[in-house]
This record gives sequence, C-alpha cells and structure tokens, in this order.
Amino acid sequence: MAEALSIDKNAATVEGSAIRGEKIYAQARKIIPKGVTTGSSTHNIQRCDLEANAYAVIAKPLRFLSSPKK
Repeated sequence: MAEALSIDKNAATVEGSAIRGEKIYAQARKIIPKGVTTGSSTHNIQRCDLEANAYAVIAKPLRFLSSPKK
C-alpha cells in the first residue's frame, strides 16, 4: 500500500456485509485459501477466508456496475 488509506467510520461491520472492487487490499492474522473458481473463459477467481482482526480496503472501485435484474 503505497499511499495512506483512511478508515471510514461508517463502513459495514455487520456479519454478512460484502465489498466489491477492482482491487482490494486486505490483511489478517490468518488467511485460509479456499481454491480457484472460474470467473469467465479467460479469468480465474481466487477465494480465501480472512480470520482474526481482518481488515480490507477498496483500493480501486469498480469501473462498471451492472444494473440489477428485474
């Protein structure tokens, strides 16, 4: 993390909350790899669990948001 990142006091800290972004910085005392899943034909998605004092910051927000399905 080259630049200083600020903490948002209003960020979700409730169980089940999620964040999305192009790039997310995260740190935790324990990182548990969960494997690789497919995202598209050419991209793979890596999954992991963060435990014990987990902290994540959106470093680069999503460029394109899909509209909700009706």
